Amino acid sequence: MRRIGFIAFPGFQGMSFAVASVFEFANLNAGELVYEMRLLSETGGTVPTSLGPGVETLAFDDTELDTLIVGGGATVEPSTPGLLAFLRQAPRRCRRVASTCMGAFILAEAGLLDGRRATTHWCAARELRARFPQVRVEEDRIFIKDGLIWTSAGMTAGIDLALALVEEDLGAEAARAVAKKLVMYHRRAGGQSQFSALLELEPKSDRIQTALTYAKRNLGSPLSVDRLAALLDVRVDHLRSLVQRREIPFGRVGKLVRFHWPTIQQWVARAAELTLIKSQSSVSPTEGRDVAPAA
Repeated sequence: MRRIGFIAFPGFQGMSFAVASVFEFANLNAGELVYEMRLLSETGGTVPTSLGPGVETLAFDDTELDTLIVGGGATVEPSTPGLLAFLRQAPRRCRRVASTCMGAFILAEAGLLDGRRATTHWCAARELRARFPQVRVEEDRIFIKDGLIWTSAGMTAGIDLALALVEEDLGAEAARAVAKKLVMYHRRAGGQSQFSALLELEPKSDRIQTALTYAKRNLGSPLSVDRLAALLDVRVDHLRSLVQRREIPFGRVGKLVRFHWPTIQQWVARAAELTLIKSQSSVSPTEGRDVAPAA
């Protein structure tokens, strides 16, 4: 059994404790107690969150921990000497030490990030770099593993980090099963940008997101309307109707990827051409109906 310690401190954000759900579902998926969670604080007892309600914690002690995780706060505040001392001992006592979101500032204050690559929430990355120049801050990462130290970006990126910990321990299949239970997209790679411009497209369905993701990853290859329609499992004329209803905002995609705009124009033109050909030919009653995408 692996014992996970999660450090709480006055004002920590309750959402950072969402990483615990990953280990909980890993236990459920395994059908046994693979992970034991311990909520820790410097003095023990009730620790208030940033929202006000408190959580019950155990005081720091010499209990053996496999992994120690530091949550983030809504703001960056100086850490207590007791917390910093406990963290400085962690690399000698724990197999892994991790932080979520602003928790990277606490690890940096304890000196655990000196000379290491690390990340934090993108809005605080410059501050982390300015305050701790010895840390190699990479602000466009979801999470980073540098030796035994792990850091994540925002609070939800902490879930990605926790899934990666489970994958390291139990394998990719176990991590995928946990992600499925949590109704999450499969674990994002640590190198994925935190704030991709494509997020601004706000696709209206998972199928549209699939097409956009495929297009982004294959910009150097022919991206025909037929190929995208097959990918979405829809008829070509249905794909054209999605463009017309602006459910696939190809114009904005083109502006984002710039030099690929002519290719996108070809998609729409080809869709119109194929639709015209189909309308001039005889079709069966089944072919003539609007076919909805497969679920």
